[in-house]
Amino acid sequence: MMLALSALIGVAIPYAVDTLAARISSARVIGTLFAIDPAMGTLIGWLLLDQALSPVALAGIELVALAGACVAWLEGPDATASNPPASGYPVGARTGAS
Repeated sequence: MMLALSALIGVAIPYAVDTLAARISSARVIGTLFAIDPAMGTLIGWLLLDQALSPVALAGIELVALAGACVAWLEGPDATASNPPASGYPVGARTGAS
């Protein structure tokens, strides 16, 4: 029972939230959040649990942060501002006659 609860809290719920965030946000925001994730986990582990990390683990965190920064950089400026909807109407505009 404890293993199932741990899997739900530690894997299933964060995966569902990450998937939802990816659908409603841009790659730039998701890349930034994913880059912050391991750094925040490390900080919490160090402050609250007095954990220490090996140089290899720290290098891995740096690589994840670098990958997130690359995603944000390659995405460029806010894509939603420069790409109007395919219909030509602003998002949420009424298109039918009333």
